[in-house]
Amino acid sequence: MKFLLLLVLLGKGHIKDTSTGEWITESIVNAEPISSISISMDPMNNPAIAFCENATTTSRDPMDPAITIFETTTILKLATFDGSEWNIEDLVSGEGVKFCSLDYDNDGNPHIVFWSDTDYTIHYLVWNGTSWDDTLIDGGLEKMAGPECYIKIDSQGNPLIAYLARVATSPLLFAYRDGSDWIKTIIDPLMGHGINISMDLGSDGTPHVVYFDLTNYDLNYAVMGDRFWNTQTIDTQGIVGYEADIALDSNNLPHISYIDRTIGAIKYAYFDGEDWQICMVDSTGDPTGMLGTSIELDSNDLPRILCNDLVGDQVECAVFDGSSWTMEPVDNRGHSISMVIDSDDQLHVAYYQHSYNSQSLKYAYYQE
Repeated sequence: MKFLLLLVLLGKGHIKDTSTGEWITESIVNAEPISSISISMDPMNNPAIAFCENATTTSRDPMDPAITIFETTTILKLATFDGSEWNIEDLVSGEGVKFCSLDYDNDGNPHIVFWSDTDYTIHYLVWNGTSWDDTLIDGGLEKMAGPECYIKIDSQGNPLIAYLARVATSPLLFAYRDGSDWIKTIIDPLMGHGINISMDLGSDGTPHVVYFDLTNYDLNYAVMGDRFWNTQTIDTQGIVGYEADIALDSNNLPHISYIDRTIGAIKYAYFDGEDWQICMVDSTGDPTGMLGTSIELDSNDLPRILCNDLVGDQVECAVFDGSSWTMEPVDNRGHSISMVIDSDDQLHVAYYQHSYNSQSLKYAYYQE
């Protein structure tokens, strides 16, 4: 395996910002703690954000009105932008929704897969034009599934779902719909325990999945074949593959962003058609200094990587211009990050911001 462009960029203050634009940020809604965020674009190039909020309500004890009772419930919400303003809808409440993933079909219908920690189930939620249909995919107290789940919609409008099942071997599973039935296959039967999955589809609809092997601390990749999944281990140098994300280029070749927990670094791997190339994008030097990655490719197949720098306490975007990386600050105090790129190569970012006096769901886009 080759290692390409080994760039350790220490000290954010010494990084030259070569951007010609700026990040525009806005608060969509004040929110209590958010556990998961997923941003996507509808066919009209408008952003939409699914998120799981832990909402707290208060009431008085009927036996002693001087006592306040605090109750916490989780709510799956969807924020959609209609071109002029954001609209927020409560989709599922009180079922312990802690993880979600959002995608759109070509008709503009949102599809969401989510995990409930109340009964350890994976659900598929779709807008049918008049109402939301909720379908149980897998799980239950005797057959626990989750928390990781990811959805992509193919060109025919079919939902494809990758998720984890919390059984003895913790397999990574893939589900697709055949008529009214759901067909499930095991992606990696040899994986003992895994987390942090991501999926993208090739132009022919073939799913590609990346995931972190928690048993061996490796970055793994899988692509669906005609009869079974083909799996590869991409990086084994340390604790690598944490919070991986994947995007496919115009030639259906995979590009992956992930965290090296050995040194607290953002790494980037891509397949050039013959071999995997790996480079280091940025490093804090602190094993727990980075949290979360999201990768997108522009129309020239150049990568953009969103990350959360805990040392600098800010959300950053790594931009590759074909020869070098530049780190661009997006905002301070961001968590649960998610990014998407639209058909005009504009980046859109969603994240939860928790400061000393406010909590909110934030949205940012890059304006040239």
